[in-house]
Amino acid sequence: MGEYIKYPHFGRIDQLKNEGRELLGKDICWTIKRDGQNIVFWHDGTEVKFGSRNQEVPDSSIDSKVRATPEYKKVVQLLTDEPDVMVYCEHMGSGRGPTKIEMPRKKEKLILIDIWKDSFFNYNLLHQYAHKYKIPVVDKVKQSRPMTMEELQQDKVELLAWCKRHKKEGVVGKVYYQEDQIIFKEKIDLPAKPLKKSRSQDHPSFPEMPEEKIWSAIAQAKEECERNDEAWNNPKFAMPRVARHLSTQAREHCYATPADMFSWYTAFKERER
Repeated sequence: MGEYIKYPHFGRIDQLKNEGRELLGKDICWTIKRDGQNIVFWHDGTEVKFGSRNQEVPDSSIDSKVRATPEYKKVVQLLTDEPDVMVYCEHMGSGRGPTKIEMPRKKEKLILIDIWKDSFFNYNLLHQYAHKYKIPVVDKVKQSRPMTMEELQQDKVELLAWCKRHKKEGVVGKVYYQEDQIIFKEKIDLPAKPLKKSRSQDHPSFPEMPEEKIWSAIAQAKEECERNDEAWNNPKFAMPRVARHLSTQAREHCYATPADMFSWYTAFKERER
């Protein structure tokens, strides 16, 4: 029976202990790194539970989306049959993923990326479980055994070029057949985000209008109401004139127009009592 164990974080090839030299002469399984949210499933001895990458109890929105996928019941059945394993899936939400690299998706689904029992299952065994329970599985794109750092670098470059062409986030490499499994990832450069000008770049930022200027503008609005035989205490007549005089004051003296004009109008009337 299991407990919550989040999916491990792993770095790039040059961040490995020996900067990738430990991969030479080893069989590397390269799979696609999908642009979704990692979900871990386990059996606690009573029922199947799941959590997100960093939360044993996921947010309610994630919880409902995962349960609504057609793969959810299949993963539950897998763990009911095999309660001693941990199942790791990628939740592919509708629309675009977090990195915006993959094409938009119409439906929510789960993709099987790993199964753990003392160590991660090799890809062939992972694929067998996916086939048995009819769960989509992450695609393998290459199996290689680089003998030199140049060959390893060439594999990486070719695969990242493939990812760019096919709009994938990157690849995950795994060396299964040794005591300490080696896992790493390589990702393409994220697409540049268009620069957005802030409001301060488009418009000057004027200082706030001093209170005496505000009272002066409102006083002029009141005088205008009285000249036109309009009820000053009625906002229907007063507020259009207050707004116009405050805006004029701001424009003529290079101040920011007060935001809550009605509050200033109310405060002005309180001062008159």
